[in-house]
Amino acid sequence: MGNSNSSQERSSNAGSRKKAPAAPILIPPSFGVGPSDKMPLTLQMEQELHSTFQPDFFRNVQVTDPSYRLLTDHMQPGLWIQSKTSKSKVSASLQFSKDDNDDDSALAGGTILGERSLSDAISAQIRGGTQMGPCLSADIKVLPGFSLRAAANTAGKAWVSGIGSYNIPTVRRRQQRMPLSLVGATWLPLDLDNTATTTTKALLSDKIPQIHAFGAVRVAGMAAAVQSQCSTETWELQNNQLYWTLNFTDDERGPPLQISLQQQDKNVQTLALSQTVSFDRYQLNPVEDRADYVRNTAGWTVQLQSRPSSPTNAEATAEAQSVATATMAGAWQVNRAVALKAIVQPQQHSIDLAVILKRWRHPRITCSILTRHNWSNHTTRFLGLGLELETGSIAGTQLKASSADAPHYQDDPVPNASNKPFPETRVGKNRA
Repeated sequence: MGNSNSSQERSSNAGSRKKAPAAPILIPPSFGVGPSDKMPLTLQMEQELHSTFQPDFFRNVQVTDPSYRLLTDHMQPGLWIQSKTSKSKVSASLQFSKDDNDDDSALAGGTILGERSLSDAISAQIRGGTQMGPCLSADIKVLPGFSLRAAANTAGKAWVSGIGSYNIPTVRRRQQRMPLSLVGATWLPLDLDNTATTTTKALLSDKIPQIHAFGAVRVAGMAAAVQSQCSTETWELQNNQLYWTLNFTDDERGPPLQISLQQQDKNVQTLALSQTVSFDRYQLNPVEDRADYVRNTAGWTVQLQSRPSSPTNAEATAEAQSVATATMAGAWQVNRAVALKAIVQPQQHSIDLAVILKRWRHPRITCSILTRHNWSNHTTRFLGLGLELETGSIAGTQLKASSADAPHYQDDPVPNASNKPFPETRVGKNRA
């Protein structure tokens, strides 16, 4: 009897231990490092997508690559400002560069952009900058999943494009349904000042010198994209750009390891390997009593690039040889307000370091303090500050209430983090 009672007591204690609630965990918003689908674009990245007159759909795919984000986010000295309401948006930026041989910062570029929603289907935009003159563009949603865009600038140049997207939620993989996303676009640059109309061929080649096309497909952990242009005079494909990426690890087996391949032109190829890992650490803030743990995110990437070397005068007639370069980066989001990042460039014998500070309440401010250490001459230089300022009538509470943006702004205690959908964390974790 005594043995049976003690065994029942042990079993009841074991059952109570299994049913013990998990310690609450704070999940801060992501910035500086994190999965691209859970981390919003920085102001720097948003304005870079509008820094050229011609559309570049390939860049829209490139900014979803975690390796590209690790190497570029918050690593540029400059000032980015955005004021946003429910129907309008105004943005401006100034970017600075700093040469290692020059103590003074130089203006590298700037943009200004204004966007207004005229209706649910029509929006207009005016923009300009150091890389393009003033231009006016419009976006018209003709059908669900299909829209038309057009733009013209003060130099007599214009373009028109059509963009279509289609989602297929019935692709099966390992007895699971995986969404399949297809995107296609084509655009025609127009020369409004050219009036040569001698023949139909001359009209086509003078008014429409090229035809551009873009296509992308995304399913499960794989994505591919291609962008090219065709000359209307020779009908040959030029400036082909290819992109392919794949996640090697399923979410339930551990942090995904992602590989991506890019070919920007026939002589430049890029291979990148990246990984983002999330882990829970003890809460060290003495004034924080909402949770015992806080979730941290860390990421790393290695990028190898092959490009032609710059020939000297003696080698001008010879064929240029390819030069391979390697770049490594690592980042760690410590909490909701602090992130650290480092980029190592062995060819330049330097390492760029960044301390990123974030204020989430509006007006939202992000400040990155940038330095560069050169280990060949043992010097450390201050590169500058990167400031992003977000203002407007859209408050953080409204963004948090949106289901689409909730993962970006959540900072509440989670009773059981193992039941929370977070693909970088192993399932089944429980803390008594």
